[in-house]
Amino acid sequence: MDRNTITGLVLIFILWMGLMFFTNKQKEAYEKANPKAKKTTAIDSNKNSNSNISNSISDSIGKAQTTNTVSDTAVLKASFGSFASFYNGKAEKITLENEDCKYVFNSKGGSLESIELKNFKTYFKKPLMVLEGNKNNFNLSFLVSNLDQPINTEQLFFTVKNSGKDFINFVIDLGEGKQIKRSYKIKPSGYMVDFEVGLENFDQMIPRNTSYISLNLEQKMPSQEHNVADEQSISDIYYQLSNKEVDNLSTGKDKNEQLTTPINWLSLKQKFFNITLIPKNEFERGTQISTARDVKKEYNMVAKAELVIPYSGAKSFVYPMEIYAGPNDYRILRKMDNGMESIVPLGWTIFGWVNRFLILPVFQLLGKFISSYGLIIFILTVLIKLITMPLTYKSTLSSIKMKVLKPELDELKAKFGKDAQKLQVAQMELYRKAGVNPMGGCLPMLIQMPILFAMYRFFPASIELRQQSFLWAQDLSSYDDYLSLGKVNIPLLGNHISIFAILMAITSYISSKMTAQTAPSDDSPMAQQMKIMTTVMPFFLIFIFNKLAAAMTFYYFAFNVLTIVQTWFMKRFMIDEDKIHAQLQLNKTKPVKKSGWQEKMEKLMKEQQEQKRLKK
Repeated sequence: MDRNTITGLVLIFILWMGLMFFTNKQKEAYEKANPKAKKTTAIDSNKNSNSNISNSISDSIGKAQTTNTVSDTAVLKASFGSFASFYNGKAEKITLENEDCKYVFNSKGGSLESIELKNFKTYFKKPLMVLEGNKNNFNLSFLVSNLDQPINTEQLFFTVKNSGKDFINFVIDLGEGKQIKRSYKIKPSGYMVDFEVGLENFDQMIPRNTSYISLNLEQKMPSQEHNVADEQSISDIYYQLSNKEVDNLSTGKDKNEQLTTPINWLSLKQKFFNITLIPKNEFERGTQISTARDVKKEYNMVAKAELVIPYSGAKSFVYPMEIYAGPNDYRILRKMDNGMESIVPLGWTIFGWVNRFLILPVFQLLGKFISSYGLIIFILTVLIKLITMPLTYKSTLSSIKMKVLKPELDELKAKFGKDAQKLQVAQMELYRKAGVNPMGGCLPMLIQMPILFAMYRFFPASIELRQQSFLWAQDLSSYDDYLSLGKVNIPLLGNHISIFAILMAITSYISSKMTAQTAPSDDSPMAQQMKIMTTVMPFFLIFIFNKLAAAMTFYYFAFNVLTIVQTWFMKRFMIDEDKIHAQLQLNKTKPVKKSGWQEKMEKLMKEQQEQKRLKK
């Protein structure tokens, strides 16, 4: 293949990619301008066939949704048969309440229209709605013999068959015992609702080869917190597979997926709240889920799910489930004993273990006696510093030992020059005689790292911190924006400056400088680069932490302050460089038994030296 051929193929490929890009942009622009063009309803026994509603029927139904009446009765009768009369009606709203929630039901669709959590408010002190009126869709769809399109219950007007202070039953009665039922029952307190869908005498109406009906769920998740961008990055769809494994769609991204296995529950999860459907028997495989973020940030995201309910074809078909609509409180979710606590992002593996079995129990215990969560965070920080102090002491002591040995190490470097192998053997011999572990300063710090990273995951996920004020921070679960820049938006920083983030950066710088004083001096290029990083990095952290939760930046600030005090205390009262130097010199005069690891290392180095000598 000559050069001209290759050039031609490359140009064709570029033109083809450009055409595809232009076509997709045109399609997106058309769909935005004509949103109805994207909406079709699809359902059959193999979940593959599509049926399109005609324009006249779509227009009639659209009119019914706004005026509750359909003028073209003949069109409806032809299209929906015995269901046609239920496309006309007057919506009736019924409210039920318990100690924690206010539920509004609508006879249009027989749906749970809105849920208000009575013990919570939005950041702007408005009622907190986890489900809100026209921002959600919760309906059944199924095929009916002799009809060209599926029946969708959101378009039908139900009748309230009976209701009480804690229950309501909706029904569509087609006559001859044929009924669609939707029943709800609330608890005296808490966030659970019993929900049941039923079909009576539909065994002859639904095609015999149909083995499922669809439960369609769609929600525009309302923004409830200070930082909408943060909410959007966390909101997602979670689900538990039949093997008890919990997974999610794709946090922070727009995505759609078809699940190939049955699921035990499905949750539309926001930062601090969620709505979860929990069937008594699992939803069948084939569930379709998707998420899309709102670029205008009027809400967090649009979450959609088409859940597959297995249909037995029985004359009396009932499918019970529960609806959880409430806070992402780890304690509440764990009591449900179905794995839902996994939607609280406490971290994976060792970080999750530290949070679940150490940080969270202590945090909740302190919360029983102390009302200020800022004070709780400080006490928690003190406890962590006390627990890790022995490790910090060993690390500091090891660094001091390396520092006092620095002159002897320099002598070895001068003696062996560029012979790296001999220098390494001599250094290890010096460490062995002096009783110094060159890795002693690193290992204790590595052991502390899981706690530091666990805290990074813990604070943003803790609903206890939501709307809790401390000092100048109005909400510990969001960034402190006491220094607001108004409409000025600085790249990477935003329109505010976090005071806690600045204090964290300053104390990080001081702490790193004090730590450097305990380490041996080094003039190598790599060491100089590390010094520059140590100086610059703390202030670079301002750009990272400026938009993070005030609880987290306050924790790291308090941690740095305690580290500074701890380092000063150890150098002032616990560590004496002269005594350490004298002890190391004394150690060198004593016989030291080599460890198995040291003997292997020395043997390996001698073999390498011998091979190097033979090559010469």
